[in-house]
Amino acid sequence: MSKETVLIVDDTPDNISVLYEMLKEKYRVLVATAGEKALEILEKDGSVDLVLLDIMMPGLNGYEVCSRIKANPCFAQVPVIFTSAIENCEQQRMVVEHGAVACISKPYRKDFVLQKVAELLIKPI
Repeated sequence: MSKETVLIVDDTPDNISVLYEMLKEKYRVLVATAGEKALEILEKDGSVDLVLLDIMMPGLNGYEVCSRIKANPCFAQVPVIFTSAIENCEQQRMVVEHGAVACISKPYRKDFVLQKVAELLIKPI
């Protein structure tokens, strides 16, 4: 059985590194350092099961990237979790308005990240 694929999208290497280390044992992890690159990976790879998407990035920000993901029928069903340094980002209306299913605040808590990712990757039998 192959591992599910998680795409981390963040322009900060330290943030990528922390998430990668949390996820690498249980999941296949892909990385994009810009929104445009994330969209390319989604189009080319075709096997992304979940996206962890930083909100504040140069170029396309996380809101724009999420809106484009949700507008494309090829990967509109892929769950997107925003990541943000904004406290209580789970409360933000912007999460729902742009099609994300959740938001995880930085600094990351490993147990919370793994639980949220696992919840969203459970597939019905």
